Amino acid sequence: MKRTTESHPNHTFTTGRLETLTDGVFAIVMTLLVLNLSVTNLLNLELTQSLQTMSSLLFQFIFTFLVLAVYWIIHHRIFFYILRTDIYMIWLNLLFLLTIALVPFTYSLLSNMNHFGQIALILYTTDLSLSLIFLYILWWHATRHFHLVKSDTTPEEIIRIRQSLSGFIVIFLMVIATSFINLILSQLLLTFLFFYAVISQIIPMKGRSQILFGLTCIMLNIMTAVIIITLHIPLYLDSWATSLAVILGGAGIGFIVGIVYNLFMYATYWGPSSWVWMFSSILVVIITWYFYKRGWITLRKPWKLILVGILTGVLNTILAVIIILVANLPPYQGTYPIYTFFYQVTNNNILASTIENLCVEIIDKTIAIVLAATMASFVYKFRKYDEYNQSYPKISLNLFSKKQKKE
Repeated sequence: MKRTTESHPNHTFTTGRLETLTDGVFAIVMTLLVLNLSVTNLLNLELTQSLQTMSSLLFQFIFTFLVLAVYWIIHHRIFFYILRTDIYMIWLNLLFLLTIALVPFTYSLLSNMNHFGQIALILYTTDLSLSLIFLYILWWHATRHFHLVKSDTTPEEIIRIRQSLSGFIVIFLMVIATSFINLILSQLLLTFLFFYAVISQIIPMKGRSQILFGLTCIMLNIMTAVIIITLHIPLYLDSWATSLAVILGGAGIGFIVGIVYNLFMYATYWGPSSWVWMFSSILVVIITWYFYKRGWITLRKPWKLILVGILTGVLNTILAVIIILVANLPPYQGTYPIYTFFYQVTNNNILASTIENLCVEIIDKTIAIVLAATMASFVYKFRKYDEYNQSYPKISLNLFSKKQKKE
């Protein structure tokens, strides 16, 4: 990046009035959010229904308030580096404030999502994502020639803010896209965004990278599971992000991702069976960590990678059959047609369950480990590119990294 050495032109302005206007709009908008918490609509409901409705409205209020607070913090950080503005930046900031002013309206639609449905979620997330897009363009305009920012602003600081804004925008777009597949999944992504937003502004960089990476892997597992369940695909594919967590973050993060994911599925989709299937996730973590340390989990050695998937599938089959027999669990509904076919052929419950699990697990775990290795290779390439360009300091995701402890 080249800095312009010429003095700033006459059509630039100071940032004082623009920051004052922004603070005023945020103060008004964040105050207006509370008006949606009126209890007049709850008077005709029973106490339990009223409390459930109010708790839902209160969560949406806290979520929206904190997202706006994060937006204000990001805007404040951006203008810490900006020394002066021009007419283009003023209009970009006004467009940003326009979307912020619409938040109470889209928030009221979201509060009545039972009535408006998917369109309420789409309008809400579109409004919030447009805010970030305008803010991203504003920051890009201010830093592209270094003529509006302080002279001591470094390229690392510029790119770090761009990456932070890009992360929010991508998640919002994923929420919009997944709302067409599964509305519950899109709401889960919004919840993930809530934690992502708060953590990214509070926790220091080292701890933040580990927590955000773990949350990302958990959400990838959940998204995959919901898509598989929705499309009725006779596979699981909900362990690939756990393997990815092991490859990029170490066994510690892998264990946390596998356990938290199963606890979530226990509370939502699978019920008590998730407690026992947690052992399957632990087995996946151990196998992935063992063979990754021996250099087998890489796209450069495809046959060894496939062998790891097959071995994981076989060992998971043994574990699954033991769990099914001990816990007396019914066959999994997603693969029940396969079980029925083998039961008709063998006329033996245990044998049919073993063959069904063996076929499904080998295919499932092979696809999962290949997918994890592929995603990890993209991440490694991205890291090398950023380190070469010195976009941001290298941060280890491994919980047991000695180098990180020294830092």
